[in-house]
Amino acid sequence: MVTLTFHWAWILIVILVIVGIACFIYFSNDDRGGIGSGIRSVFGCFLFVLCILIAAVLGGIFIW
Repeated sequence: MVTLTFHWAWILIVILVIVGIACFIYFSNDDRGGIGSGIRSVFGCFLFVLCILIAAVLGGIFIW
């Protein structure tokens, strides 16, 4: 059985998700069109996915 209790790792997971969302929004705001804007949006999306994956791995380790 999995018991969810407060652990310091939950704070780190929440911070990672917030940083990922902030990077995604920051890099997606510059959407003027052209060649360079798509690269910035992809980079923001990549950072968001990376932060979510790191948070999922940390959560999986501590839930296990």
